[in-house]
Amino acid sequence: MAGKKGRSGRKKAISTLMAEAIDRVDQRLPEIFQILIEKALAGDKECAIYLVDRVLGRPRLSVDTRTRLEVEVDPSRLLEAMRERERIEAEYALVSHSGNSNPHDLVTNVEESSTQTLNGTGNIG
Repeated sequence: MAGKKGRSGRKKAISTLMAEAIDRVDQRLPEIFQILIEKALAGDKECAIYLVDRVLGRPRLSVDTRTRLEVEVDPSRLLEAMRERERIEAEYALVSHSGNSNPHDLVTNVEESSTQTLNGTGNIG
């Protein structure tokens, strides 16, 4: 079956199509900016903001890095939390290496022990 006249051969790659589209826009940029300017002068807020952003650049958000954050930690609670974490990590390592336990059971056990510790009922070993 013969191809259609003017449509034979491979289709253009997307990169080629994009380059051609950019070239067409570049050729008409003066017209596009003239339309934007006219609309901005007629009261179109979005066109005015777009033009100002392009000319002056968008305002940058500043972050004050001089802010100090102070947290008081009870050393005994910190030690307790560190021991609990070590215990949970050791338990997880045993279960993950054994392959016999259901992962859901491990999560349930860890959640229960963490809740007990947070409520003050857990024993840290």
